[in-house]
Amino acid sequence: MVLASPVGYSSSKCYPVRHNRWVTLDEPIEGPLEYDALQNNGRGHREDSPIEEWNQWELSHKRVTRTGAMIDAVNLGDNRLAVTTRNVARLTLWLHPRMVDLAKPIHITLDGRPAFDARVTPSLPTLLDSFQRRRDWGLVYPGKVALEVGQR
Repeated sequence: MVLASPVGYSSSKCYPVRHNRWVTLDEPIEGPLEYDALQNNGRGHREDSPIEEWNQWELSHKRVTRTGAMIDAVNLGDNRLAVTTRNVARLTLWLHPRMVDLAKPIHITLDGRPAFDARVTPSLPTLLDSFQRRRDWGLVYPGKVALEVGQR
């Protein structure tokens, strides 16, 4: 699961994102983040453009650097999660029994180092907090782990 913030297609159309499925960006750190981007060649972009221009329409890949933060979280199975961050001070991982066995310890590495190794007790308040994030009953999680990342 990847969360990158901000997201959008141009400098003026980038919006902050806090949540993506089971990951929450609680506190970003100001810093550069490199993105992949696509840019069109400007041909055939209007409805009334001639067919010749539409036939010349192309996309090209480029790298863009903007201020932002990124969390890459992977469920490795067997109650193990690996999280890689960029420009993040704090984050929360939301856990569901279909993801991990909440009766056993959860092992989380953060940027290559052990960060959490304990049981997570599911609770109704946590489940309701997770609902408040997205207002989607399909994305509720009875367990959570908050992690401090620090400066990078």
